[in-house]
Amino acid sequence: MKVPDYVERRIVVEIGRQYAYVYMTDRNGKIVPQREESFKQPYRMDLQEAASDAVDLWDLVYDHLNETINFPLPEGGDDEPDSEEED
Repeated sequence: MKVPDYVERRIVVEIGRQYAYVYMTDRNGKIVPQREESFKQPYRMDLQEAASDAVDLWDLVYDHLNETINFPLPEGGDDEPDSEEED
């Protein structure tokens, strides 16, 4: 029987030309207390810069999740964990 996977937390990052926002919501879409922040850009970016920052951030999150969830198997390619015991 397949168990449904419900979103427990959502992290949202919004990139604007003048501000960047980040916040976390619970499963009902309500912002989690003390998990909301805004950051003023050092200067007003043009549209291309803002879009580029968003792509860079997406790549950073993707790489982090890929490295922590899809970690490589040990050398040898088998699915068996390495053992310290001799056979």
